[in-house]
Amino acid sequence: MNSSLAGILQIVLLVAALAVCYKPLGDYMARVFLSPKHLRVEKGFYRVMGIDPDILQQRAEAAGAIILQAVADFPHGWRDVILEDPDGYIWAVGVPMKK
Repeated sequence: MNSSLAGILQIVLLVAALAVCYKPLGDYMARVFLSPKHLRVEKGFYRVMGIDPDILQQRAEAAGAIILQAVADFPHGWRDVILEDPDGYIWAVGVPMKK
């Protein structure tokens, strides 16, 4: 099999996988965002929201965490900081910006 045929096959398989997954994943995302009830794991992620990113960045720097992206305001209405903890986990923590 030559490289161009392998590339085309890869693209076709990717498009097919996306075509199969978009409906179930879209339904799941809609259920998560629109439902008043969430799974326990999802609640854990949502608890991170509401922590002041400015204070978190100061504490993370003092604790030796790596700041991947300093606190910034985003056009979608959130103020976020992204950091990596000493165990290698990446966290994005933010709050809605005040209007």
